[in-house]
Amino acid sequence: MLSSRRGDLKTDKGCLLTGSRLWTISYSKGIEQQSLSYTLAAFLGGVAEQEDDAKVVVLFMNNDYQTIDTEQIGPVSAIDRHNQTSLLNRTKTGVIKSLTRYINVYLILTRKSDVKKYGTNNDGNADNIVFMITQKGE
Repeated sequence: MLSSRRGDLKTDKGCLLTGSRLWTISYSKGIEQQSLSYTLAAFLGGVAEQEDDAKVVVLFMNNDYQTIDTEQIGPVSAIDRHNQTSLLNRTKTGVIKSLTRYINVYLILTRKSDVKKYGTNNDGNADNIVFMITQKGE
């Protein structure tokens, strides 16, 4: 079961946080046996030479909502994008640790560029965000 919660855009810092929580009850046997893998993938980028960016952060949490593991893809810098407006594919894989009961996936867009030069828009971009659970080795 997925639930989504949209964060508030904080104009003073230019950061947007949005996320979803995955309850892992239907995966608990595989998680305890450490037989489940995950793939985290997204296209991340920004605009021209601006340093506004996007990253995806995953928190693996136990039954008490304590973080027991983390994963992150991004951010993608303007240099990575050759100062062009583009999205670059970023992917990481791993094994879901035992005791994981909740998985929170967050998209974080951060404005870093000069407000006087580029305005107050947050130009961090993301598309096709995927968090996939599979049997280890698939």
